[in-house]
Amino acid sequence: MILRGLSFLILSLSSMCVFSQTLPSCDHISSGRCLYKGNVYVGTSDKVKTKDFYEGELLNRLFHGKGSYWFYEDGPNKGDKYVGEFVAGGMTGNGTYYFNSGEKYVGGFKKGVREGLGTNYFVDGTVFEGNFVAGHKHKGTQTYSNGDKYVGSFANNQPNGFGTFYKVADSKNKGDRYQGNFKDGLYSGKGTYYLANGDRYEGIFANNLPNGHGIYYMLANDEFKGSRYEGKFLNGEYSGVGAYYYPSGAKLVCEYLISKCNGVGVYVSENNIKYVGEYLNDLRHGHGVLYNASGGVISQGLWAEGKFISSQAVSSIVLQKANQVFASATTTKAEVPKKQLPTNSDSLTQKCKNLGLTEGAKDFELCLRSLKK
Repeated sequence: MILRGLSFLILSLSSMCVFSQTLPSCDHISSGRCLYKGNVYVGTSDKVKTKDFYEGELLNRLFHGKGSYWFYEDGPNKGDKYVGEFVAGGMTGNGTYYFNSGEKYVGGFKKGVREGLGTNYFVDGTVFEGNFVAGHKHKGTQTYSNGDKYVGSFANNQPNGFGTFYKVADSKNKGDRYQGNFKDGLYSGKGTYYLANGDRYEGIFANNLPNGHGIYYMLANDEFKGSRYEGKFLNGEYSGVGAYYYPSGAKLVCEYLISKCNGVGVYVSENNIKYVGEYLNDLRHGHGVLYNASGGVISQGLWAEGKFISSQAVSSIVLQKANQVFASATTTKAEVPKKQLPTNSDSLTQKCKNLGLTEGAKDFELCLRSLKK
């Protein structure tokens, strides 16, 4: 936060430094110590707490050197106090500003506003230590009252730009950290979120959550270890077209909703057994075709909760849509196990044929381009 009223204080301090010609006792003082109540020189008398008050060194009739200034008059700074260095009538140099609220700033000033290195102690226990520019936090470390910590860039006194947020407070997120871009205090743009259990998300954020394209790596020591999901996210959930890779080398490319495969998709096992069809809550459900590694049909028909129910013709529309989802999924060589990579154009063609696509058709060409990435 900008120090309340300090930009205005420069003007008020300057006006107080114009000594009255009717005060010869001070008119000829070029340096030394004087006490003032408003514009009135009071020598060494006691402070009267009804007017702003300066006590300190002077140079050429201006506040200059070390001094203290008390704000007693009605206004936004009433009850505040500054102790530190003055230059030509303004707070410039190192000093301490005490707010009547209990907040305190210790550090550099320039013409009445915070500038350079400093530490701001907030009433709630939050502490910022770092660099200030024109009264605003610029770069530094902010430690919150609950123990959480942010290290990085600021704008408008909030995390903006690149930084790292450490979750230290006792909560379900303790030990997590986020490193990436911020906007107005929120994770926004490209970043990486590291979970305490070892999992990691890399991708796009909005409003503190994964939103957009990203990769979630499951590295925790549990049954999902070695898996990863790459695709679209919405408010932290898998949502839209994405690919789930299993540790075995199998993958499921599907339309996801609330982090489950709900729609049409293509499953390819580590042995190149394929299912093309409809899903519900990660299970084969609806119409679909199961192919062997050579592209022959194993089962074709109706499925329910992962089990084959009955043989019947499967609509070409279902197969076409599933294959389009597969072709549109973002896949790179770095993200596919090497043993699954096609080695020549013939194998690429066969893979697309195994998915039920017709060579020469538009969907077939999309499939080829997807596999070549």
